Amino acid sequence: MNQLPAFLSPFSDEFMFELMFLKTYLNNYLKNTLQLNPRKDQWIHDGIQVFLMMKYIDEFHPNMKMTGNLASFKILKSYHFINLDFNQQYNYLYMLMARKNLDQPLSETKDRLIKFNEQIASKYRAGLSFNYLDSYLGKNIVLQSIKDFIALNEDYQTNKTDFEMIVNEKASKNIDWFFKTVIDNRDLIDFKLKSVSKTEDEIRFRIKNKTNTNVPISVYELKNDSVVYKEWIDNVTRDSIITFPRNNADKLVLNYNNEVPEYNLRNNWKSLKGFFFNNRPLKLNFYKDLEEPYYNQLFYVPEFEFNLYDGIALGMTFNNRSLLNKPFGFSVTPFYSTNTGKIIGKFSVVIDDYIRDDSKLYRIIYSISGNQSHYAPNAKYSRIIPSIQFVFRDKDFRTNKREFIQIKQLFIDREESLETLVKTKAAQFSVFSASYINSQSEGTKNFYFSNQVQISNSFGNITSEISYRKLFDNNRQLSLRLFAGKFIYKSNNTSFFSFGLDRPTDFTFQTNLIGRSESTGLF
Repeated sequence: MNQLPAFLSPFSDEFMFELMFLKTYLNNYLKNTLQLNPRKDQWIHDGIQVFLMMKYIDEFHPNMKMTGNLASFKILKSYHFINLDFNQQYNYLYMLMARKNLDQPLSETKDRLIKFNEQIASKYRAGLSFNYLDSYLGKNIVLQSIKDFIALNEDYQTNKTDFEMIVNEKASKNIDWFFKTVIDNRDLIDFKLKSVSKTEDEIRFRIKNKTNTNVPISVYELKNDSVVYKEWIDNVTRDSIITFPRNNADKLVLNYNNEVPEYNLRNNWKSLKGFFFNNRPLKLNFYKDLEEPYYNQLFYVPEFEFNLYDGIALGMTFNNRSLLNKPFGFSVTPFYSTNTGKIIGKFSVVIDDYIRDDSKLYRIIYSISGNQSHYAPNAKYSRIIPSIQFVFRDKDFRTNKREFIQIKQLFIDREESLETLVKTKAAQFSVFSASYINSQSEGTKNFYFSNQVQISNSFGNITSEISYRKLFDNNRQLSLRLFAGKFIYKSNNTSFFSFGLDRPTDFTFQTNLIGRSESTGLF
């Protein structure tokens, strides 16, 4: 493997060699020692490997950051991913799939796992789960159970039941939740710290279980970001009222050290100072960052666009979109049009609702977007689009097949233009659109089918499109496409609402065009 120059490498050569040696050694040792069915019980092998690697980092490199030497650059200190502990990367890589509703149970057979889960996300979640159980039980019970389980493999082939029996014999607490919920299901874990009241002697607070997943959660009291009290709370199935001693704490936090692989950490803390118990400050970051629980993050990115009528439009995008998917996202971009001297722009608001049950419907997207720009000299258009989209998938996650149903209403307000050869009148109109899309993408072939209906006061049409692409062994490919459309009715003979087979008409202003109203010339 080619080595990066020392000043570009985030980790020293010694650390990388040490880590790769440990990973390879553990992998080979466990493969040769554990007599497991690799199709059904691979999670035990993965969990032990990642858990031991996490323990090794905690003991010998406790201050190591996920970005290594990059954490020493002061210019990057404001970014959360720069300051993240090395072992926290496992949680974020698992969350990449959980936030997309693509995570799978740890006990899922290997032939049903999608590639990223099989190689990364499920592997890391298994290690996180072992670490979760270890933090809950304490007294190195999990480590001792691993030793006994490995010794048991010297005599005969083992499975999940053997490991469960060993841990249960050593545990002083009920851990049925670990195997039934954490291992055998893909149920999310998400607790929320709600109302808090305090006296001189005690703190009274309410914990809400947002997913009704019955697993233990850790609660911390902090003083100047140092832990002064910790307790594990069991059986928080819905809402529970808890009372703690005050301990002169200034902050109450659930899952402070992230022992629990929790879906959302942003609702886990309350300040015990001041009138407002959740005074989360605003933090501005350039471009992107990981989700930081203790701040309201706002990202900014300079942006520019160009068309003949606005000239160069200079703007700034503000959004809340971190590297992990969020259930609520927004983006606002004001532009200054250098040709007209006016403010234009665009915005979008999206609510992403993932369905966690076993139905084919797994995602509903509610959104509203809008923009304002010029389509001719000194003539603006404004557009607002509310929409709802239903996304369906096959129950077999490995089948890369998706179906979409989208319903939207387009509201268009177009100013009058008299400065071009193509005169246009002011117009306000709306278009209802309903579409169905079926797509399936594989390595050697792609299939796409869509149907769309558009209805307005001036026209109504229906369109269909089918495309197919086949890749052959000699690296040649065959592409076929069929388009068909028909106007159900049309109030006039204008070509403005045509299908635009020879050139785009784009009467709904959904295509980025440099020129829109030109009748001669390049644009």
